Parts: sequence; C-alpha cells; structure tokens
Amino acid sequence: MDEKQLKKDFGNRIRYIRKQKKLTQEILSEIADIDPQHYCKIENGTHFPSPKIL
Repeated sequence: MDEKQLKKDFGNRIRYIRKQKKLTQEILSEIADIDPQHYCKIENGTHFPSPKIL
C-alpha cells in the first residue's frame, strides 16, 4: 500500500468515527487543538496528523 492510499484510508476511518460520535469537523479540531483546515486535510487524505495530535 502506498502512502497516498494510506492517507486516504486513515482519513476515511477518522471521518467514520467522527460521524458515529455525531461530531462536526470544527468541534473535533477544537478537541484535538488543531486548525480546522488542517483537520479537513487529514480527513480528506492529503495530510497525516503529527504524532502529537494522535
């Protein structure tokens, strides 16, 4: 599995869990203490979160 696919799969999993918990991206980004735009990029599979965020 290449890195691009891994990012996409990770983002999809995070999105699935977030929706199961009935949270918005904005609320979850506040909980994780990251910029909402960065969180969106993680969920869209273009960025990985840092180990600190995880």
